[in-house]
Amino acid sequence: MRLSWVFFICLAVIPDGCGLRTYWKLPPIDAGGSVAGGANDGGGASDGGTYDADASIVVAPATLLMGLVESSNPAVVTHEGGNATAVWSTTTGVDGVSQWMSQRDAMTGQWVPPTRVPFGFDAGSLKFSLGGDRYGNALIANAGPVTVDGGRRVRSVVYLADGGYFGQFSDPFVESTSDDVRVSVDSSGFAALVYASGSWLFLQYGAIDDFSASPSTGFELAQVIYAFDVAVNSSKEIFYVTQSSDNTVRGALYVDGGFNVRVLDNVVDSGAPEVRIAVGENQSSPVAVWRSQKPGESGKYVRASTWVPGQGFDFNTAQLFYVPPTDTLTDIRVAQSNAGNTLVVWMHNFGDGRTQLWGNFLPTSASWVGAIPFTANVAGVRQPAIVAATTPNGPSRTFWVAWTQFISTKDVVFLTRVFNGTPAVPLQVNDGGGTASSPALAALPDGGCVVVWIQEVAGYNSVFATTAY
Repeated sequence: MRLSWVFFICLAVIPDGCGLRTYWKLPPIDAGGSVAGGANDGGGASDGGTYDADASIVVAPATLLMGLVESSNPAVVTHEGGNATAVWSTTTGVDGVSQWMSQRDAMTGQWVPPTRVPFGFDAGSLKFSLGGDRYGNALIANAGPVTVDGGRRVRSVVYLADGGYFGQFSDPFVESTSDDVRVSVDSSGFAALVYASGSWLFLQYGAIDDFSASPSTGFELAQVIYAFDVAVNSSKEIFYVTQSSDNTVRGALYVDGGFNVRVLDNVVDSGAPEVRIAVGENQSSPVAVWRSQKPGESGKYVRASTWVPGQGFDFNTAQLFYVPPTDTLTDIRVAQSNAGNTLVVWMHNFGDGRTQLWGNFLPTSASWVGAIPFTANVAGVRQPAIVAATTPNGPSRTFWVAWTQFISTKDVVFLTRVFNGTPAVPLQVNDGGGTASSPALAALPDGGCVVVWIQEVAGYNSVFATTAY
């Protein structure tokens, strides 16, 4: 009740995201020199018609979802008709860390006042993953570090529908090498969740509106699991990728009680492991992406493998990008459209402190087009987010990408529309207020997107949302 009251006060003081909106618009990017990572072969005929990638991006006035408290880790999913669900964490001196949610009504374009998501235990420094379906359902999967029974962690899954709280269950499991959790939901409401405990990868799947009754299956992978990701499609195929303490990267399919696992890479990587996977709603050829460092080499790569139906993930992995030993690769993200086109983005962090966002596009049934710079190589580019556009009858090669970038005296959030792997001129999303960070994206059914981010207002990290077309 106390935070809800604070929310209404904040709306009265700072309407429409702090009033007057001023924008930075970045100039086109000059890559400046050679580009590492694959030949630019264009690949295949267009399956999405013509589209003006440089058409102006229109951003609606921002809405303040919650202010006057410390918020972080926003996430958002969209539903049929353009409704959306946003979830974030807050920290107060009285309540500790908790989670809150707000839902957007597509008919009015308004976000309802936020409500607290109950979990039944102190959330601590909670990590969570969010998925949703076309019916307005959302599934929040959470992982520790919550200790009970002498060092065990608690996983909590909350099911939400139409702004209401419909169920929750908690499952204790042994201390894990990763306190992460990943969930993927298809538009029909089929959900899959993975989490790791020691050398076991645990998989849970079933209907989103009855997930507490879903079975949980564990796979012994022989080595401690450091990183993992999961993706499902409308055929209820569950694809996952892992990286373990023996530095092997594995990609797999699980369906109807059986699975196909392949070792894709043996890496030597001094950084935190990163693996990602994505599959289009109507596709059976997901793309797994990871950071790799080969034995005997000091540079690092972004590598990828595509699932070959009837066989498994392709052993002939693609090298998308390379950086020398002085530099690092982080924040790998991947999305695949319903037509099967794929976009990967990542951060190239230079040894002198500069950073640069890059991407690579894989058309359906074709080859990677080659690495493309999304930003200049300047200091302060970070936190990329990506989503495939979902226009039913429009261009199927379109994606939205957002990131945080330092401009002048503060961090701001930029957004670009990407077509055939080429980004349009980026536009600033947040208004002219305080520093902004942590963008999250979800695709609207008419080709636009919802953007949620954190922005400093009156000394607090507040939650904002808007739409873009």
